[in-house]
Amino acid sequence: MCSAGDTDPEDGGTPDGDSTEARDRLIDRTIAVVGAEGAAAATVRRIAADVGVSPALVLHHFGSKAGLLEACEARVTARIDEVVAALSEGSSNDAGLQQLLATPGAADAIVYIGRAIGEGSEPGRRWFDLLYDRSRAGLDAMAEAGALRPSDDPT
Repeated sequence: MCSAGDTDPEDGGTPDGDSTEARDRLIDRTIAVVGAEGAAAATVRRIAADVGVSPALVLHHFGSKAGLLEACEARVTARIDEVVAALSEGSSNDAGLQQLLATPGAADAIVYIGRAIGEGSEPGRRWFDLLYDRSRAGLDAMAEAGALRPSDDPT
């Protein structure tokens, strides 16, 4: 018998101790599916089946597909921030590229963003604006750290 805080493993859920792991797997799988096939392909049923949990567990964690996609955006933003932070600490371009390649999930995050921008969706427009702002801040920080020559170009 499960306590009030548990989900029933027989219903496709996992005990509370595995809840964070299942949530992370759902987010990571959704990022991969959206990147490869687009947001329309990332249905709640598809993601649940791919991860081996029930659709009810997806809804338990995220409330809806929109909530799942918001969690994906937050995860991708965090991954991009890690890379930008490493670059702005004065890393060389080679070290920055190595940091990018070593960041778990970075490749899926980049493909996810590219797909969103390519689809021309509202999330894609937000990603474009966010990446522009973060890139600009990262380049400014690199210039201040001496890892990049400042530019006379005001744009």
